Amino acid sequence: MPRITQDPNLAESPDFDSVEFQAVYAPLATEANPVENIIGTLKAAWTRDNDAKKAAWEAQVEQDKAAEEATEQECQAAVEAEEAMKEKELQETEEANQREKEKRKPKVQNFTVNKVVDSVSDTCPSPYAIHKLRQGEHVELYYFTPEACSEAERAEQTAAKDNITFTSVGDQLFMKPAAAYKAAKKVIRDEDLTFKQLTLAKNDMLCHMGQEEWPEQHVVALGVFFFKLESHRLRKQDRGDTVVLHYQSQVRREWTEALKGTSDEDVFDISVINDLRLNQMYTEHLNAQHSQGVLWLEEQLARASMNTPRAKRYCSPSPSPERARRSDKRVRAKPAQTLVQSPPRETKKCRITEAAPAPSASVEIPTTSTVALQKHCGTESPQPIAPKATGGISSTQRTQSFAPTGNARPDAAAHLTTPNTSAPVAESRLTELRRALEGKKLNSGSPYKPEAWRQHLERAGLTGKYPNIPSDLQRGFDAGIPVIRTTFTPPNKQSVADFSDKFDENSKAEFERGRYIGPVTKAETEALLGPFQTSPLSLIPKPAQLGKYRIIQNLSHPHKPTSNITSINSAIDSDRFPCTWGTFSVVCLLIARLPPGSQAAVRDVKEAYRTIPLKPSQWPGIVVRLRGEDNFAIDTRNCFGLASGAGCYGAIGDAGAQLMQANGIGPLSKWVDDHLFFQIRREHLSAYNDQRSQWAADIRENRGELHDRGRLWFRGQLMPNGKPEEFDEDVSFPIRDLSQASPRSEEERRFTYCMSDIDAICNELGIPWETEKDVPFQSVVPFIGFLWDLDQREVALASAKQEKYLKAIREWEMRKEHNLEETQKLYGKLLHACLVVPAGRAYLTSLEALMATFHDRPFMPRTPPRHTTSDLQWWKEKLQQPQIIQPIPGPVPIIDLAAYSDTSSKIGIGITIGNRWRAWRLLPNWKGEGRDIGWAEAVGFLFLVIALGNTYRHPGIHCLVYGDNQGVVEGWWKGRSRNWPSNLIFRDIHSIVEENKFVIHTQYVPSKENPADGPSRSEYGPPTHLLAAFEIPVNLRPYVTDYDTPLCSTELHLIREGRAPMAAPRLNAASRRQQCRTTDEGQAQPNHSIQEVDTVHPTCPPAPYQEALTPHFSLQRPHVLAQERLTCWKPTTPRNVLDGNGHPTNLTEANLRRILEVMEGAWAEGTREGYGSGLLVYHVFCDQKGISEEQQAPASPILIASFIATITGAYTGGTISNYVFGVRAWHLLHGVSWRMNPSELKTLLKAAAKAAPASTKRKKRLPYTKEFMLAIRDKLDLETPLDAAVYACLTTTFWSAARLGEFTVKNLTDFKATHHVKPSDVITTTDANSLTTTAFHIPVTKTEPIEGEDVSWSKQNGDTDPAAALDKHLSVNNPPKEGPLFAYHTAKGYNALTKPKFLQTLAKATRAAGLDPLQGHGIRIGSTLEYLL
Repeated sequence: MPRITQDPNLAESPDFDSVEFQAVYAPLATEANPVENIIGTLKAAWTRDNDAKKAAWEAQVEQDKAAEEATEQECQAAVEAEEAMKEKELQETEEANQREKEKRKPKVQNFTVNKVVDSVSDTCPSPYAIHKLRQGEHVELYYFTPEACSEAERAEQTAAKDNITFTSVGDQLFMKPAAAYKAAKKVIRDEDLTFKQLTLAKNDMLCHMGQEEWPEQHVVALGVFFFKLESHRLRKQDRGDTVVLHYQSQVRREWTEALKGTSDEDVFDISVINDLRLNQMYTEHLNAQHSQGVLWLEEQLARASMNTPRAKRYCSPSPSPERARRSDKRVRAKPAQTLVQSPPRETKKCRITEAAPAPSASVEIPTTSTVALQKHCGTESPQPIAPKATGGISSTQRTQSFAPTGNARPDAAAHLTTPNTSAPVAESRLTELRRALEGKKLNSGSPYKPEAWRQHLERAGLTGKYPNIPSDLQRGFDAGIPVIRTTFTPPNKQSVADFSDKFDENSKAEFERGRYIGPVTKAETEALLGPFQTSPLSLIPKPAQLGKYRIIQNLSHPHKPTSNITSINSAIDSDRFPCTWGTFSVVCLLIARLPPGSQAAVRDVKEAYRTIPLKPSQWPGIVVRLRGEDNFAIDTRNCFGLASGAGCYGAIGDAGAQLMQANGIGPLSKWVDDHLFFQIRREHLSAYNDQRSQWAADIRENRGELHDRGRLWFRGQLMPNGKPEEFDEDVSFPIRDLSQASPRSEEERRFTYCMSDIDAICNELGIPWETEKDVPFQSVVPFIGFLWDLDQREVALASAKQEKYLKAIREWEMRKEHNLEETQKLYGKLLHACLVVPAGRAYLTSLEALMATFHDRPFMPRTPPRHTTSDLQWWKEKLQQPQIIQPIPGPVPIIDLAAYSDTSSKIGIGITIGNRWRAWRLLPNWKGEGRDIGWAEAVGFLFLVIALGNTYRHPGIHCLVYGDNQGVVEGWWKGRSRNWPSNLIFRDIHSIVEENKFVIHTQYVPSKENPADGPSRSEYGPPTHLLAAFEIPVNLRPYVTDYDTPLCSTELHLIREGRAPMAAPRLNAASRRQQCRTTDEGQAQPNHSIQEVDTVHPTCPPAPYQEALTPHFSLQRPHVLAQERLTCWKPTTPRNVLDGNGHPTNLTEANLRRILEVMEGAWAEGTREGYGSGLLVYHVFCDQKGISEEQQAPASPILIASFIATITGAYTGGTISNYVFGVRAWHLLHGVSWRMNPSELKTLLKAAAKAAPASTKRKKRLPYTKEFMLAIRDKLDLETPLDAAVYACLTTTFWSAARLGEFTVKNLTDFKATHHVKPSDVITTTDANSLTTTAFHIPVTKTEPIEGEDVSWSKQNGDTDPAAALDKHLSVNNPPKEGPLFAYHTAKGYNALTKPKFLQTLAKATRAAGLDPLQGHGIRIGSTLEYLL
């Protein structure tokens, strides 16, 4: 059988039942062989063929696996053999080195103990030197050396002692001895002394300074200075003495000049050594040394090319004296602090041939100046690097190590690579390389300025958070690279050969910038670093930079570790290198909260990764392989592809961002090296900083900085969607007004800072911006692949990203099979686009299914699932749109409309919205072809969303819906389902959501709490509460039908056989509770056309607005309970936080919230509920009149007058008064001025009361009497729990003259022990007349909401006695001590006595007695009359 290329397990059987196939079968069908038999035969044949292919596929997979294992074993054996050979060579080398060390031990004689050195005569320095000391001026150390003192003594013996000279002091002339002003003729500068001369001279100078009465503090400081230099560790380095001498010369001269100066600036302490300056001088010295060597090499190369033919010759590497002088002059033409030495001294002659050029250590020394390019030494000029050939950047040509055979072209250009040299030359080259590496250890050459970082971190108080950054910038970061035990140098990727010119160009740049050391051979690298490891290099194009390429190291190679070789990344835990990331969520939250008129700018750090130096211990793991054989470079910087690379740079990025924030710059965010800066207008600064203070407090309350794998972030409060606020800073630093910090334009002064303020601090720190990529401050900026519009609060996918992703899809479609890496790349791009295309998640499931098939064979190409083509077609159409844009998601209110869906697998689907419902039946053939209960639940979710779209047409709102299937609820969080049929339903939901422009949030609810459970089981509500019908989507009609559609024949057949339940509409308790949400225990309120009935229990979601009382959608007016509107509905005019003089106060957002909380307590819950109803009517009135939100508060007197006049005649005078005072309370609560004239208001309300229609007026409330109560008692059974409780409550309320609401509750769940009367609140006392009195403490009353009130009664005669009624209730019900006083027994426990149940029971008994029921307030009226009359 030929090789199988597609996994038969993914194949899907053709739909042989389809109409197309049946058209083919029809001519073939006969009575003996009907169509059904043909279809069955085809299906069986296809199954047998597919099973055979599956078996063959498994066998093929096993063969491939065996072949792959055999190949791996061969590779393993080869690696082990190579390792054994290396180990043997290493052992032999170590033995040879040990023998060489024994030969090199110094041969010295012993010394005689206590033998004294010969005496010498004391000499004194010249009068010139003594005069300089006496004047406190700088004097060269040479004057205090023994030879200078001897010369001074000889000069004094021969010179005339009476010679004088003139000197001026001010405007006068004085005569002085000439010897005191005559310098020596051959003074040697301090930097040209030997260290022995310095040691002898400084002692003599310090002695004479003491004799000349220099301050002891100064002499001691200078002595310590010399002592520290003599013992400094730098002297152990090659040429370290030279650098120390230069440092001594410069610093001592600056010190003496500062001591003589007149500046007010403090003079530095010379005894403190500035190691940073010393290291920089060392680096410059090595650089100058290298440059001088390059000039010498140029001369040798010129001499060889001019004078030496191709025949073998001998030459000396030493330059002529004239050449040496010219070379020395050229090198000295540098800044004053550049250190140089004379040309290299003549060494042993080196044989130079055509194949073996003169040796040269081609190394790069880190420096801030431009490094000289590497030159080549040999008998002829080096040939250019051949295009698209494997070679490397180097200093010399390499001779072939084998005899040429075949038709090789001898004239082909040789690759530039490292030289093969003799042992002495190789040792010299290694010495130069070691010097270069030592220079790197002392000064990394990074553009960042360690000392400035240290100072800024100290000033900002961030040293504790970033303690190691200054030292790491100087000496390198630890990237977690492990110790390398075995050298491993795999070849580079093909792209290095394909783009060899670009690779060479990049490599050359790395050498020139001092980041690569070399080129070096493998042996040299091992001699310098020990065992090392390279990783395959590849080139990728730089984004948005045509023709530019970036070198990437595959530090995850090898993917399968062997016994001794593992990838560099496999040993690095990237979670140990966390940093902050300006994610999509972080930026959305930041922009959503920006003040109006804010702008943003984007800046990119130049070569960010490559600015980060790594510690020398890390270098063996990041050696790079250059083009050519045995050609390498030692990399010393952070690199792309390193698992900890982002974190290493991230530490600098985070610290830099915080330092900018500490200096008042912000807010800002960053993604790796891309920084997003926001500037706000100065007039918003105070309010915005108040907000930041509150966010900082929220972050502290939520545990501050959080470490989530490789990410650091900060958690704020929970947003309405249940997700936490995400920050990438702790918001601890306030934004400052820097508008006066430097000159700027008038436009820039409108903002708190500008680009020059960023540059000021970044220049001090050495942060290198790639200024050509700067995006200046404006309202629309690109960041992380999106365009952010700050004015419109919109985010769009960047057009370049759209084109890039389209191109990626087209390239994908050019191949039939793909490996894991290719799949992941395309998936990652489209997943990024899903941030602004939420529906796209439902079109990625095919790629997700493909990725799941690779398992442990990521490199084997596989065929994508059959739906992948159509999914990618959808993506192409989406990406070809002119612009993909959506509102920036932020913390917006989510409206809870009490929307539920549920599915019963045996019956159907039900949904409820508030107290309204609708249901559908599932048809018998619904289950199959992947459709399961999850699919049916998704259909219920779809129907609920359709109903919401038809009922609530408010673009931009966020709705909460409930379901009891976690797969659907949590699947919507991700925007897709892994089940293919369910995912198709999700796509339909995405389309409806996009069409209606609202956002759906899902939340899980247990089945027993799901009110849609009843309709799904054919327990239907009343027809009056039925939701409007809509057309079932065509693709669902074969499986779903409306609940009231006549049963089909199949359903009837199943019902007759007892295999399906009969759907019998009936009303269940859950439905009754839903249809009566505003009342208690099933008692529906009358539907007044002008009365708003929106009140629900606080634990329930708010009911939908009535059609005539639906306000326009506004973020200022979330859909909440009526009693919550006073606080939750916000006027656009905020509370004034200025003092009487117009100056800002220090009040925070928390202080303002506290004011709101305290003021809210001024109104009882019932009052707030009534006021909330009035507030709704007021806003509906304003919407109808086109009144803007800014005009609604503060409301003008004419607006309030018009409001009263408009609703007059529709409501009672009392209702209108409550509504107006509700609007007034809303103003007062939010600190908005109430401008209505009291006299005018009083007159309007009086007129409104008179104009109230008769239908709105309540009939007079008749009083309860003892006779009326007795008639009720006769119709009650006091042995039953409910009747006993009702009669006890009636008599207690009557004889204590209390309000009925003080002894009952609104509904069954409303009882609060802190608000309502309990049995423990009842006490018995004796009054002044020695009569027994029963008192009841009411914790909260309308007039005493804090202390409460006491009411009481005494025993009465007859059957209306409250004491007897209470005793009966207590004996029948025995209510809990801390529960409701008039609680009564039910089958499920205790129920609190609610006011509706109390009145309902009395009304029933009253009618039974042949009387008309009375209102509840008549009890208190009758009590008052009884006591008065």
